[in-house]
Amino acid sequence: MAEQKESLGNIMNEMKNIIREETGLFGGDNFILKLDQAYQDLNVRATEVNKNLLQNRERIGEIKMALADAVPKVAVMGGQMSDVVTTISEAAEASRRNVILSTDSVGKMFAASKILEKSVGSIVDNFLNVGIQLNNISGDIEKSINYVQSIGGDAKAVMADVLYNTDQLNRFNFENGVQGLTRMAAKASMLRLDMGSVFRFAEKLASPEMAIDVASSFQRLGVVTGSLVDPFALMFKSISDPEGLQDSIIDLTKRFVMFNEETGDFKINPAGILQMRELSSVLEMDAKEFAKVALAAADMDKRISEISFEYSGPKEDLMMLANMAQYKGNEFVVNFKGQERLLRSITSEEFAIMKEAQEKSPKTLEDIARGQMSVTENIRADVRAITNKILYGIVSEPSAQNLAEEIRRGQRLGGQFLVEATPETTEFRKGATSLLDIVKEIGSSIKDGLTDAEVDKIAQMGNQLSGEVGKAFSESSSNAMRNLVNRLDQTDKQEKKVFDIIMSNKDILTNLGITNIDKTETIQKKITEQTINNNINVDGTINHNIQVPIGLNREDAQKLIDKAFEQKLTVERMKELLKEILNKSTTGN
Repeated sequence: MAEQKESLGNIMNEMKNIIREETGLFGGDNFILKLDQAYQDLNVRATEVNKNLLQNRERIGEIKMALADAVPKVAVMGGQMSDVVTTISEAAEASRRNVILSTDSVGKMFAASKILEKSVGSIVDNFLNVGIQLNNISGDIEKSINYVQSIGGDAKAVMADVLYNTDQLNRFNFENGVQGLTRMAAKASMLRLDMGSVFRFAEKLASPEMAIDVASSFQRLGVVTGSLVDPFALMFKSISDPEGLQDSIIDLTKRFVMFNEETGDFKINPAGILQMRELSSVLEMDAKEFAKVALAAADMDKRISEISFEYSGPKEDLMMLANMAQYKGNEFVVNFKGQERLLRSITSEEFAIMKEAQEKSPKTLEDIARGQMSVTENIRADVRAITNKILYGIVSEPSAQNLAEEIRRGQRLGGQFLVEATPETTEFRKGATSLLDIVKEIGSSIKDGLTDAEVDKIAQMGNQLSGEVGKAFSESSSNAMRNLVNRLDQTDKQEKKVFDIIMSNKDILTNLGITNIDKTETIQKKITEQTINNNINVDGTINHNIQVPIGLNREDAQKLIDKAFEQKLTVERMKELLKEILNKSTTGN
């Protein structure tokens, strides 16, 4: 009792520490810091998923929302944001489609991966290959695990066999598809039978000639009843009822086993060893495996025969009670309500209680996954799920995420303009060639001294070089300005929307650590009116009025453009000036 109190005390202390640790983020600057981290994490992870899907940014908002909503779902099972990214990315890759799993599907697929210790990609790939819809995969796995648990089987081992043999669903007909395969795998697991040997035997029987030959061999070896001596029944089962074919093989093995009442052990009857070897050869099964199946099947029958009460339900229900029994003191016993009871003494009412308890056990994949965690792990997972709901709920708010995308768009717009305004490499190459010619001529002339005419010629060539580069720069800049004007005409509404977002969320943005956004009421004016005047002197003067796009820092732009200074202009007036400059550059006025 003292140990239980100490254990309970440790759990309570750990619970306090977890809550204190996980909820400490709500105090003071910690909350702002955590929000900033969540904001950055969401954007980075969304970009990672977007990259995995090879998408442009059209679905980035959908991806961010899916990630934010799914994080709490996996957090309650001990998962984190990276697990959400892996689940969504692997499911999309395995399906060969740019599909984004729903929030519930992410949680269930993560749970299935954790329970089965298989990657989401391998699970999805196995089931899609046999025609199971993506959204139905987790449901089929859930039903299969519940069935195996209901008969007292090893769900992990059985589901590993199911996943390994899912391709058999395309080759044979199973009742209820995956559920039929699961029943076959569960029985094979309990009776130590390799399903692969059954499938190989079934493939052999698909040929009428082979089915007739096998049936004749069974008759020759003393098998006189059952479907194994009927070639037509063998062919039918080999295609449409592999589970029934397995049952026939299991029944065949039982005749070679005997039970020792004194020791409580099963053994192979020495008189039938030679016949057993012959039959295993017909089945194309190893004799050792045949013997293992025979012993396990006889043991299961013995357990079920010890159940004394009448039961009108499926025989599979009794397998749960039989699997609970252990052989002790020449009797099979079970543990019922903390007490050892003889298996044959269990009543139908007591069995009903056991069955009800089993039915109330965790059924969903999420519950099963949590059932594998310790108490403290569950507590920590629950607290983290709560904090994830708060943090990612706030940072995934559409206005905040739209702002991030608008800033990204503005940076891209500014960068494209500067790239377009710079002449192509061919123009600089031409200039470099002319410059080298001048240098060569100067070098050859210096040997004998320069005449006045030669000096004038060199100066003329230099002016010509400047003119060529200036012309190239002017043409490139004119084209870039034309594109910029078109973009500005097309983005008026988007800019106004961004201004509204900034003004309505300025406090949140500041708390998130976005310090390059002005909090004052002049923020809209500064962003909409900020321009840079650039004077470039190349054989004349070319004046460019360039609007600094949203998100492009003015100081960074000034580093890129020489001799810049701030000039206040409205957006509309700036467009007019750009158009005037464009017209002048094209008309030559």
